[in-house]
Amino acid sequence: MKYSYKKIAALCFVSFVGYLSMDYHVSPASQGLRATGASFDGQTCNGCHSGGSYTTTATIQLLHAGTPVTTYNIGGTYTVRVTRTTTGTPAGFGFQITCCKSTSPYSNVNAWGTSLPATTANHLSSSHNYIEQTNTIANSITQLDFPWIGPASGTGNVTFWLSLNTVDGTGGQGGDKVSSTSLIVTASGLPVTWLYFNGKEENNQTQLEWAASYEKDCQFYTVEKSNDGNDFTELAKINSKNNENGTSIYNTIDANPCATTYYRVKQTDFNGQENYFRTIVVKKNTNTNNTSYYYNGEVVVNLETEKTEMVNASLFAIDGRKVASFPVYLNSGINRITYPKPEMTGLYFINIYNASGVVYDSKIMVP
Repeated sequence: MKYSYKKIAALCFVSFVGYLSMDYHVSPASQGLRATGASFDGQTCNGCHSGGSYTTTATIQLLHAGTPVTTYNIGGTYTVRVTRTTTGTPAGFGFQITCCKSTSPYSNVNAWGTSLPATTANHLSSSHNYIEQTNTIANSITQLDFPWIGPASGTGNVTFWLSLNTVDGTGGQGGDKVSSTSLIVTASGLPVTWLYFNGKEENNQTQLEWAASYEKDCQFYTVEKSNDGNDFTELAKINSKNNENGTSIYNTIDANPCATTYYRVKQTDFNGQENYFRTIVVKKNTNTNNTSYYYNGEVVVNLETEKTEMVNASLFAIDGRKVASFPVYLNSGINRITYPKPEMTGLYFINIYNASGVVYDSKIMVP
């Protein structure tokens, strides 16, 4: 019987080592393995994996409407983007990312959305939510986008913790390379979440429209114009609808635009705090080929660009849910981008952006 106990112990040890060697392609947190580098985890993937000759870097960004931000609004919809670069030809990678309050006791911030990328899942372990791989992620994948919602009032600053393990595919632990990083995001305190700002020339006038969600303590908006992009004057002031539970759309007209006019919109809250949205440019007496419409079961965007580039095309529901997101390669000239029809009818927001920011955004009514 003594020999049998040793044999059983040896088998258990072999099984345990095999289990650890496989933890890059299963779901670690679902099995009690937590290694993001957060203080409550106490380790990164380096606890088991090392020795790889790859040069791997990993970064985290928080984006709103395609634009990187360092603050969040309560209830605002965001994208957490993980980007990786790796030299050599590894078999793939695995990762863990979690979000918590930045100060002790580092409470869980379970603000992740439900539309996660393929081969990833959200697992609860030791009172924290972890997004992680459910199988080996191909080395060709260099970017992962995760939906995230700004947490409730009083949460304060939050920290994203990430540990990413690039693997050689042998199943062992000695040929892997770990890269870990974190990102601190501060609570904005701003009373709105911006959605879009558009302008178009019609009959020698400029039609301006913008939209915002989660308006709280927002007093009014100010539209400003400029003929050089530097010196702005007030064009219109419109009171806020203060809609905390939906989306508000606003319009105004510039009856006397310049040949080329720059516009920006400013939000002012009841305490006098101000917040500018992005600047747009509208040229007079020029036809634009950038249009969006619904046709034959699809949302269609005709987009004209001057250069070839890779962009991301997203479609958001009026409640902030991302219902579609995919990369698109644009050629110089007019491009046609199509989104499949959403399951529900209603108002949707189109957002197309590149690494520098928004390329095109608009709204569309889906019947």
